[in-house]
This record gives sequence, C-alpha cells and structure tokens, in this order.
Amino acid sequence: MDKKVEQVSPTKKRFTVEVPADVVEERIINSLKKIGRTAKIPGFRPGRAPLSILDKRFGKDVEREVLEELIPEVYSQVVQEEKVSPVAPPRFEDYQFERKSPLRMTFTVEHRPEIEGLNYENLEVTDEEITIEEEEIERILKSFAAERAKFNDVERPAQKDDIVIIDYEIVETGQKTEKQMVQIGNKNVPTPLSEALTGKNKGEEFEAKVDFPEDFQNEDLAGKTVTFKGVVKEIKEVKIPELNDELAKDAGFKDFEELKEKARESLTRAKKQALEEKQKDEIMEELLKRHDFPLPESMVEEELNYLINQEKQQNPDASEDQLAEQLKERAERNVKATILLDVIAEKENITLTEDEIRERIMKVSYEMHMTPEVFMQLYMQDPENYYRFKESLKREKALNLLLERAQRKQDNKDKEEEPKNE
Repeated sequence: MDKKVEQVSPTKKRFTVEVPADVVEERIINSLKKIGRTAKIPGFRPGRAPLSILDKRFGKDVEREVLEELIPEVYSQVVQEEKVSPVAPPRFEDYQFERKSPLRMTFTVEHRPEIEGLNYENLEVTDEEITIEEEEIERILKSFAAERAKFNDVERPAQKDDIVIIDYEIVETGQKTEKQMVQIGNKNVPTPLSEALTGKNKGEEFEAKVDFPEDFQNEDLAGKTVTFKGVVKEIKEVKIPELNDELAKDAGFKDFEELKEKARESLTRAKKQALEEKQKDEIMEELLKRHDFPLPESMVEEELNYLINQEKQQNPDASEDQLAEQLKERAERNVKATILLDVIAEKENITLTEDEIRERIMKVSYEMHMTPEVFMQLYMQDPENYYRFKESLKREKALNLLLERAQRKQDNKDKEEEPKNE
C-alpha cells in the first residue's frame, strides 16, 4: 500500500492512499469462491459454477461488500502507522475504483495535536484543615427533623410558619391557580403575600400587591408589580419532631448520639469531597497554564454546541449567536483540559477494570433513580456513547492520580499572625 501524507494544519492530515489492484482483486475472487460453494446456479451443481458466471451474477455486490470491509481496514492501518489519534470521523475527498485497477482514495483526518514539553510534575494543591463546628451539625440535624415534619389541619387564623393552601388569581393577567401551597414567612415567599395571609381563617379572602425584582427567577414576574387575589382553602400547622432518641430510633438509629455521629461523618465526607474538587481545579488551572497547543475545530464545535444546548434548556429564548460568543472560551478550555487528561492517561497507561465500569454504572443509575439495566438500555446502547463514558472515567482516574502525587501546601490565609515579641 502506497500513501502520501500532507499536514494540512496542526490538527489535520490529508492522506492519499493507493491499494494495489491485486490485493483488492484477491479479496473479490475469494469472496466469489466462497459464494460459489453454496450458490444455486441453473445448469451447475453447487460448487461447480465457473468463476466468470459467479462474477457476472454476484460481482457488483461482492465488490461493494469487499470495499465496505477494506476501506475501514485501510483507514485504521494508516492512522496506526502515522500514530495519529483521530478526534472525528474521516472526511473522504476523493475515491476511485475500477476492477483490476488500484483502489485510490484521499481523506482528511482531524487528530489530537502533539503536545510539546508535556509537564505534569511538581503540581501543588492547597491543603486545608477540615473542621466541623457544632453549629453545622445542629443545622444538619434540624434539617433532618424538618424533613420528618407532620402537617396538621388547624381551625385558627394562619400564622408564621404555617402551610396555607390557596386558590388565587393574578389580577393583571387573569391567570388562575388552585391548591397552591405557601409557607408564611418562608424566604422564597414575597413578604407582602405572607403579611396578607397572616391572620386569615379558612375560607377568608386575601389580596396582596407584590413588586418583583428584575432578577426574580420567574421571568414572567421579574420586574413587574402583580396583584394576587384569592381565598384560603386550608391551614396546616407544621409540627417538627424534637431532636431526641425517639426521632433517631424512628429513623433506624440506635439513639440520638449515633444519629449525631452519622451527621458528623456525612458532613466530614462532604467537606473532604469539596476540598478534593477544589484541589482538582487547582491542578487543571496549572496544567492549562503550562501548555499551549492548537485545538481541533470539531472538538471545540461539539463542546460549544453542548454548552449552548445546556443554556437553552434553562433559557429557551436566549440567542444562540450570543451564547456561542459567551461560551466559546469555556468550550476551548474544556477541550484543552480533555486533551491534556487523555494524553496523561495514555502516558500513565491508565486502564479500566470491569468492576470499575460496573461500579460507576451502579452509582450513576442510582443517582438518576433508575436500575442499572434501564440506564444501560437508555444511554449505553450506542457504542459511541459507551466509549465516551469509559473515556471520561479514564480522565477522572488520570486527574485522581495527579491529585495523589500533588505536593500539599498549607492554606494560611485564615490564620492570624502571631504577635511579635518586642
């Protein structure tokens, strides 16, 4: 096989390949002979039909099948010989084939760039002492108790912390809503509405005028003055259980002390994980500073489209052109980080075991509230998706390896300087 290689750009190569005619013809003849062993040709016993007859009847189909097998093989051989790592499917620019003539084709491959002077040694991360304050434990326990609160119907005027069920209309738009739950005094409930509901009995009407800020999360209400007019349908008193042994035992713990200790352990794990994520960000920032290389256009475009789609889910009316301008730098950063971690993973011979893959599938499916079987069926049937899933795990292992090797430096910014002796 002859080939010519042209470096179109730092991330693109053009290959012009010629496969000898005898190589292609041999495959075609072998395929025809294989068909001839079982093909039923009028006037001939199975396996006795002349090659010329088989060629006339099956030749075109066999040609197509041979080329469908041969072209991917040639492509794979070329990229292996040239030691390039494709980041996108090849783009075929020219293709020529006639029987008993060489197979000629020209295709362009976008590939991962060469990283000169790869350096991921002597990385530093900031270490912080993990401390757990009693106030933090108390907040967790209070939240734990609040999740187990009971809501009791009451026949009295509504007061702070009550849950009030209301039917209401927005006067300015005529929009009506039924059975809306509102907790009086909750930070997410506009103060005028809480005040209007306070003191109301079941069946009584209320009216509240609310000025919503420009940055209010509901765009339909942001920056507007809206009048709520409605009636109180139900009033429920919130009964939060006391923090004691009874609450702990109801939740499956031996006693309150064990519940408290579990809360401490959970908070410690969360803080350790947050610190590790912060340290990983430090590592990536340093790696990005140390290396500069061209990025494959297709990878940047794919990442940019992904980021735009994410933003559009949150804000469907956003301009794609404006989002593209805003998000391009982030897309380029993400692609650069991906390439660096891929190269490091290869250099460190990082691989995945079946147990590691299975464990991650279990974890992700649990977080998505589905069985591993359903997760695999929905997201991993496509071989490309499964490949990307595994590659992301390799990058994660590479980053974890860098964190293990990183040098720790103490964070002294929050420590007071000791007074100097005069």
